[in-house]
Amino acid sequence: MEYEQNLKVINSGEAGEYVRVIVYKYWLDEDGKKDIELDPKYILLGAGEEKGWIKSEESRERSIYYYSSELSSNGKTSSFLTGFSIDSEVKTLYKEGSNELLYDGKQFYVDIQIQAVQSSNYQKAAMSAWGVDLDKVLKGE
Repeated sequence: MEYEQNLKVINSGEAGEYVRVIVYKYWLDEDGKKDIELDPKYILLGAGEEKGWIKSEESRERSIYYYSSELSSNGKTSSFLTGFSIDSEVKTLYKEGSNELLYDGKQFYVDIQIQAVQSSNYQKAAMSAWGVDLDKVLKGE
């Protein structure tokens, strides 16, 4: 099943900025608690890498994307996210020694954090705030 979502980042300020989006995804058990045994790779994002977004880092639960250019004041990005879906492979995964589906009754959770630095002196701002050389990230290095 796909869950449509159209997420864009909007700069409502008066100065240009560079933005990044941090995405955390994981599973919740029947009690609403994080289940670290279940693999977040089955939570699929319709992310906009081909639309001006650059994936910089990825770990088991976290991905970081940067918008590839300065976002002007009162501007907005192309779609960052177009939706969510669950990999159909979860229908084939069973609890060990059981005929009960491993992901049955579980919920997925996606947390999206948006951060920005002003475009004036952005190199120092990005290094200070994010610990990255933004020029290298935007070049895909």
